Amino acid sequence: MALEKIEPFNFNKFKDMTKGSVEKIVSYFEESEYGSWEATLKKYSWQGQKFSDGETIRKDFNKKIRSSNENISYVMQKILGWGGMKAFDKGVELKVVESLKILDNENVADLSKIYADRIASVSKIYEMWNPNKWIIYDSYCARGLQWIVKKFWEDEGKEVHCELFRFPWPPGRSSTPIEGFPRVAKTAPRQAMLGFVYASWLCRLIAQELNLKNETGFNWEAYHVEMALFTLGHKV
Repeated sequence: MALEKIEPFNFNKFKDMTKGSVEKIVSYFEESEYGSWEATLKKYSWQGQKFSDGETIRKDFNKKIRSSNENISYVMQKILGWGGMKAFDKGVELKVVESLKILDNENVADLSKIYADRIASVSKIYEMWNPNKWIIYDSYCARGLQWIVKKFWEDEGKEVHCELFRFPWPPGRSSTPIEGFPRVAKTAPRQAMLGFVYASWLCRLIAQELNLKNETGFNWEAYHVEMALFTLGHKV
């Protein structure tokens, strides 16, 4: 089954539909063989950059891409360079810039127009635009999501919310999807868009749940969850 567009297409509807499931997903990971969310986050590494570096970089890129004094094209190419991705051509660049405006609105009509070709690349720009709301949806993050959803399904004995949680895997330099989950096809940008949006919404809800349970004072945001899932995706 492919992902399906909910109506109304917004975060609050997704939150209502997944009530109860997010808590179970959070608790399951805390009890898994890979350790807690916070311990996994602290193991994050990308090109020699550790967790604290990744946090600083995201905040820095966010300030730059939001600044009226910066050339947005230049900043986007710097983000892609950091992520090890090829530069955009002008046509793609214009579509991504238009999508940034959409991401601030979060309403039904606009979200479905997000540019989602090369989702592993463009979502790096989207996260830097607002790291508290949107995540990098690349092959490792998607694999981490797939693993935890599959374990949740196994524990429940059924594929709960499969129309929302069967996250498609964006092809990457290495790795493969978890068994039972699809790949993002070049001819299916709608599935890539839904995967990115639903994954971002789920990460927000996981962050909210982690903050409710938090005993260390750490303030979880969506991008922290993404970093933990990216780390998990390398392990599973």
